[in-house]
Amino acid sequence: MHRGQYATVKVERDPIRIQEIIEAESEFYAMYLRGEVPEEKKVASPSGRKEVEDSKAVLLAEALEEDLALEKELKERIKETRIKLLGYADGESCTIGNLRLTRSEVKGSVDMDRFYKENSVDKADLEKFRKPGTVKWTITTRKKND
Repeated sequence: MHRGQYATVKVERDPIRIQEIIEAESEFYAMYLRGEVPEEKKVASPSGRKEVEDSKAVLLAEALEEDLALEKELKERIKETRIKLLGYADGESCTIGNLRLTRSEVKGSVDMDRFYKENSVDKADLEKFRKPGTVKWTITTRKKND
């Protein structure tokens, strides 16, 4: 899914990678308890992100930036055209040329915090019903001083 300058990519859980992370964390914590310092000290970049300087990756990043700019411009044009077109519908579902304009109403979202409070439900009790999480990637344009 892609919205504006952001892209959401669904990444499936990787149980093998999760186990590797748990093992590394356990090893690190054991060293911490023993007062030991890891031999490999990797210094993070000032931004806290790894810098990728591969020429193919840089070209892909530049192409994506250009496409995002075009998409933003196109989305603005689509929004303006859509508003103009909906003006002809007079609030009713209709057909204009090859397009069907269908009016539907969507219920508002439930205020869960209010529900918890009014029904004396502890949010912690709901954790057992939570489905597995996913990884979300966000791609944004870097600022000049970043």
